[in-house]
Amino acid sequence: LGGGGGRGGIASQRIDINIPPGVDTGDQVEVQVDMPGKKGSKMRVAIPIEVEPHALFTREGSDINVRCDVPLHSALLGTSLRVPTLDGHVELAVPACSQHGDKLRLRGKGIYDVRRGVKGDQYVELRIAMPKKLTTKQRELISQFGMEEVGKGEAKPKV
Repeated sequence: LGGGGGRGGIASQRIDINIPPGVDTGDQVEVQVDMPGKKGSKMRVAIPIEVEPHALFTREGSDINVRCDVPLHSALLGTSLRVPTLDGHVELAVPACSQHGDKLRLRGKGIYDVRRGVKGDQYVELRIAMPKKLTTKQRELISQFGMEEVGKGEAKPKV
């Protein structure tokens, strides 16, 4: 910690800061430090917090979000998906006929909220991964599927 020490000039000292769980950018953590040039005197210093972005998770308050790719056939038929959380991986049931952009909730898998005393939730946004190429059999099966959908009033497929 460095700064203007008033009449004593610039002083610095090493301090340990205990960062409580759940703090976010804009929060401050207060610590008590020795006053420069005044033995035995203490002062409180507010340390501003800035949380760096995570490569996988985004944060909204005490809730976190993550995107997961789901193969087309798994989104249509339903599946169990291994999902990363802050505490490790969990299995998440993806219901049949899930849509691109659907968000599924994992209760209590978010960030601890110091003000409310509870953990937030984790939301898993599904991204349907479309195949890059189709085999002849896959094309035929999807064409048959499309014909059944037309019978239900869906848009006519272009084949």
